[in-house]
Amino acid sequence: MIYTGMIFQYDNTQERGLVMLSDGETKEFHLRDWIDTINTPAIGQKISYEQNASGAKIRVATQEDEQRVLSAKDDQIAEDEMSDVDEYIAYFTSLGYKLVKDLVQNEIRTVSLRMYTASDYGEALIKQNETSTIVTQSLNGKTVLNKEYTN
Repeated sequence: MIYTGMIFQYDNTQERGLVMLSDGETKEFHLRDWIDTINTPAIGQKISYEQNASGAKIRVATQEDEQRVLSAKDDQIAEDEMSDVDEYIAYFTSLGYKLVKDLVQNEIRTVSLRMYTASDYGEALIKQNETSTIVTQSLNGKTVLNKEYTN
């Protein structure tokens, strides 16, 4: 699977570092994992991280990498196919969001998820009652999704 992320620690002497991936996971890496022939690893670089059976492949991320990762995540679960709150939670966590709140009050379930990266922040809010589910998503302060689905 291919992720985007950022280098947040790197030691030139030991040729080792840590990356934070878009799903929130941290991974150690060694210079031998670096496949970029133009750039060298540096703290703060946005990277493409590919993990397969032979190991990791890391390089500076391009816009195409970021679009490919977003497209792959969108293909995992189509919003219109989801029928309950737990499917929405799975969808947003697959995009890198973390569950912040999940509570039921007066027969209304309210779920809040948030995502922070070096360049983006987002929030997803899901409210479900007996008859409908309302899903709102914002990225960098702008609403990108605001839909109501009938249960």
